[in-house]
Amino acid sequence: MKQLTDILIVGVIYNTYQETIRYLESTLPFREQGVKVILVDNSNKEIPGYFKTILDKNPEVIYLRTISNIGYFHGAALGLDHFVQEYGGWPSWTLVTNVDILFPDPQMIEKIRANETIPELGVIAPKILSARWGTDYNPGLIKKYSLTRLRFYQAIYSLTLLNNLYIGLSYLKKLVQGYWKRTHSGRLDSVTSFPVEIFGPHGSCILFNRNYFSRGGTLNHISFLYGEEIFVAETAKKLALKVMYDPRIRIDDFEHASTGMFLSRRMTALCRQSIKDLIKNYYQPI
Repeated sequence: MKQLTDILIVGVIYNTYQETIRYLESTLPFREQGVKVILVDNSNKEIPGYFKTILDKNPEVIYLRTISNIGYFHGAALGLDHFVQEYGGWPSWTLVTNVDILFPDPQMIEKIRANETIPELGVIAPKILSARWGTDYNPGLIKKYSLTRLRFYQAIYSLTLLNNLYIGLSYLKKLVQGYWKRTHSGRLDSVTSFPVEIFGPHGSCILFNRNYFSRGGTLNHISFLYGEEIFVAETAKKLALKVMYDPRIRIDDFEHASTGMFLSRRMTALCRQSIKDLIKNYYQPI
C-alpha cells in the first residue's frame, strides 16, 4: 500500500481536453509538493492524440476513463474510491473540481491548511472568480433555499426556452455586477476577508476536509447531475459539520466548457429532475 498523500485533487472531464491541459499546468506547483491529481474522464468522444501525449508527459497524474458518462459527482466519487484503494484512507483534503478552472495561487495549499484549526470543519467554499463576468460565485448559498424558491426553479426548468431565457437574464445581471465592481472599486472585493460559515458551496470547486468522509459523508449524489451544492450542504448539516467560505483561497473559473452557456433539452430535463430529487430528500411536503 502506498504512503497516504495529504492532498488530493480530482478533476472531472467531459469533452474538455483543451481545458484539462491548462488545468493540469496550474496544478504543477502542487504536484511538486506531493499533491496527487486524479482525472476522471466522462467523455463520449475518443481521447485526442495530443491529450494522450500530455498524459504521457505527466505520469504521476492518474487518469481514469469511465465506460459512459456517470455525472460530475459520481465521476469524482470514482476518483476518490480509487485513491482510497491505493492509499488505504482519505487524504486530509479532497478538492472536487471541474477542469475549466485554474489554480492561480501557488500558496493555495498553505491557505487551505490554515483552516484546519476550525472545529467541526467539513467543507470549504473558495473564492471562485468568473473569468467571464468578474464576479465571485461564492458565497452563493448563504442559507438554505426555501421550498418556494425550488418550486420556482422547477417551473423554470419545465421548458427549455423558458430556462434559457432565465439563464440569459442571470448572465446580464452578472455582467452588470462585474462591471460595477470593476469601475467602482478597481478590484474584485469579497463580502469578507476571513472565513465565515455559510450553508453550501458553489459546485465548480469544493474542498472537502477528511471529517466529511470519516463521519459518513459521500460524493454519491442523489441526482445524475446538478444540485451538488445543496447535496453537499445537506450532508454537512446532517453530519454536524461546518461549511466555510474562505476568500483567501482563489480559483479562476472559465465556466460552461462542458455544458455550454445555454442548456439543451436534455440538460434542462436533468435540472428539473435534480430539483425533484432535492425536494423529495431535503424538504418536507406541503
